[in-house]
Amino acid sequence: MIIRNLKREVRTPPGSYPVIIMPIPLSTIITGITVGINGKSLDRGYSPLTDKIGKKVVSEKVTVYDDGLRPFGFRSGPFDGEGVARKKRVIFDKGVFKNFLFDLETGAKRGLPSTGNAQRSYSSLPSPGPNNLVMEPGHGDLDQTISGIDRGIIVCGVVGGGHGNIYAGDFSVKLDLGFLIEKGEIRGRLTETMMAGNIYNVLLNVIEIGDYQKDLGGEYLPWILTSELNFTAS
Repeated sequence: MIIRNLKREVRTPPGSYPVIIMPIPLSTIITGITVGINGKSLDRGYSPLTDKIGKKVVSEKVTVYDDGLRPFGFRSGPFDGEGVARKKRVIFDKGVFKNFLFDLETGAKRGLPSTGNAQRSYSSLPSPGPNNLVMEPGHGDLDQTISGIDRGIIVCGVVGGGHGNIYAGDFSVKLDLGFLIEKGEIRGRLTETMMAGNIYNVLLNVIEIGDYQKDLGGEYLPWILTSELNFTAS
């Protein structure tokens, strides 16, 4: 369906639309979440998830975890960059925020142990970060989901991602590959279109989650359908 409409260019009026976000662009905008769950962001007072543990932050359809022991995972291994044992740790459980990710330093400042998430290289000091970030798939069939949308957009690729307050989860990206959906069918490829929003709102307004994950090298993500995002001409 998508391939047939690659050459048909269309424009859509600025506004808010339901959006299917495919795994690769989702990986770009989900950076705001990885920053928010980082113990260093919490320590510096930047995280919007401060005091949110145990509270519903995103849709109950969303479960996200970090799994440093995932078989064949891109960053899997028995120990993190400080020698602390890695493990599977739930971040959002059916929408409820459960855990930050700490290394030894950021955990100690909170009187907590490391979560086994110290990342380092030969040229950098340890700093907390995800090992393998995983969003559980749902039951959504992509073709069926598209057929149920009266007017919306499917985003397959974006350019940018650094525009906006990343600590708050804001993003503004240009569509590299996106399509207009009308009456359940893809009408054509969108041109000169910007997408802006907040990743926490995106995940709070999730309607459907795809039934498979894509391996993106340290992130394992499905596609999602969210109720609305803002689009403008670029």
